[in-house]
Amino acid sequence: EIHIVPKQKKDLEWKDYCAAILQTMAKALAKKGISIPPLNIIIDGREEYGGVPSGIGLSSSAALEVSLIKSLAETLGIEKEISAEEITDICLNAEVALGFTCGIQDPWASLMGGNYSARSFFQLFDCSPKEDANHKIIIETELIKIPEEYSAYIINAGTKKKTAEKRNRHNIRVIEGEICAFLIRALLLKEFTNGT
Repeated sequence: EIHIVPKQKKDLEWKDYCAAILQTMAKALAKKGISIPPLNIIIDGREEYGGVPSGIGLSSSAALEVSLIKSLAETLGIEKEISAEEITDICLNAEVALGFTCGIQDPWASLMGGNYSARSFFQLFDCSPKEDANHKIIIETELIKIPEEYSAYIINAGTKKKTAEKRNRHNIRVIEGEICAFLIRALLLKEFTNGT
């Protein structure tokens, strides 16, 4: 039996993210008639072994979650039974269970990312997933070529934040973004109805 930590917990640990993923994945798989058997899981996220630095805004939680789901799916022999969209949805629901107001961008980027820089491409995707007639989630993606005169950099500023602080700031940014989107829609509607 797996228990998710309470949302009020001040500082989350990696095991809390793993517990949330296992519980959320178990619920998703149960709908397909698949159960997760008892398992011993060892996770070594040290940077020297390819781990993502934690607490610096590089989506280390999403990287861990996606890796855990893909590893479990491979162990259970169900890789073909769980789509990229379903993996993304499991990650989203796990983060929400831990108290984050989040979207699909971090798990989708962890799942679908690749060495596009070597080919000068970026993957764009719609962060507002749609559903088909069977209520299956669809995430639209497109690879775009980056003009040669442009560059992109990912910089580790070396600043770490505690999970509780990060969660609170993130949730506030989500609310601010929703307010901005509402105001932009209201302004556009006003311009449209005024005929300007």
